[in-house]
Amino acid sequence: MQIKGFTIPINSNTAAEEELNLFLRSKKILNTDAQLVTGVEGTCWCFCIRYIEAATERPKDRKRVDYMEVLDPVAFKRFSRMREVRKQLAVAEAIPAYATKAVAMAKASPIISVCKLC
Repeated sequence: MQIKGFTIPINSNTAAEEELNLFLRSKKILNTDAQLVTGVEGTCWCFCIRYIEAATERPKDRKRVDYMEVLDPVAFKRFSRMREVRKQLAVAEAIPAYATKAVAMAKASPIISVCKLC
């Protein structure tokens, strides 16, 4: 995780706004904090952006996996729940969540899946 700060004058500095917007579009944003600050030089918005580099695009020839088709109904339900929990943990820890290991865990027995998730 990386952190970047932006300061944008309240009088609407379009160049500073565009720089912020360009940055936001080019990164995977984990969290933003904004605060209105008044100082000697005037009033401005201060933004603290927590981010990771944007993921590279998937090659065009690589197909998406439909896990509902790949897994049986019980394993898919387990997979969906593990994915939800992993996403919550990833957000709390500010790290990316990836689905590859959840598939293998969902195919395994429920006891193994729960133990590996904890």
